[in-house]
Amino acid sequence: MAGIGFELQRLTHKGDMTSHMRAIFHASMVIAGPWLMFIFCILFISLLTEQKLGLPMLTGFRTKLIYILGISLLTSAPVLILAIRMLQTPSTSESSTSSHSFT
Repeated sequence: MAGIGFELQRLTHKGDMTSHMRAIFHASMVIAGPWLMFIFCILFISLLTEQKLGLPMLTGFRTKLIYILGISLLTSAPVLILAIRMLQTPSTSESSTSSHSFT
């Protein structure tokens, strides 16, 4: 994921409308790609096993998969947010020592 920003900058520097559309498509696929892959895998498994397992067992399998994915997202999100906050470095040494006031 390290070079995605550079690739998006390269795509948008051309200046025409198609380069901006390509950059938007590229960024959306990076974000939504894993979700789309998960959905297509569930669909593929459902199509292959519906005749052998039956609809009630397949529905239970899909329900468990979706709950497992949701619980893993909910439990990993706070840890990732804390890790990102801890890894961020201040842009200048002055900003880390000064108080942030809005006056």
